[in-house]
Amino acid sequence: MKKIAVYGSAIVCILSVGFAVVEGLKTGQVQGGAIFLGCVALMYLFNSLVWGTPEGKSEADKDEREKHITLVSSKISYFVLLGVMLIVLIATEGVAELNDVKNIPLLIVMCAALFIFPATQLIVAKRYQ
Repeated sequence: MKKIAVYGSAIVCILSVGFAVVEGLKTGQVQGGAIFLGCVALMYLFNSLVWGTPEGKSEADKDEREKHITLVSSKISYFVLLGVMLIVLIATEGVAELNDVKNIPLLIVMCAALFIFPATQLIVAKRYQ
C-alpha cells in the first residue's frame, strides 16, 4: 500500500507540475490549478513517505517518537513558512518600506502569521493549566 501511495502521489505531482510548466510556456500564464494540484500531491507524497499512508496518522495512533516528530516539524515548518512569506512579500513588492506595499492581503497574512503560533500556544497552555 505504501509503494502505491508513494508512486501514485509522485506521478500526479510530476504530471501536474509538468502540465503547469508546458502550459505556462505555451500561454505565458501561470496555471494556478495545476500548481495547487502539484502541492496537494506533494503533501500526499510526503505523508506516504513518513507515515505509510497518504492521509498521515491520527494522533491517537502515534507513538511517542512519532508525536515528537510532529511537534518538532510543526515548529520548524511555521518558521520556514514565515520566511517564505517574507521572501514572497519582498520579491513581489520589490520594496523594503512596509508603507509602500501594494499587496495588502499578503501583508495581512504575513502579519497574522507572526502572532498565530504564539496565540495558539497560549490557548493550549491555558487549556492544560
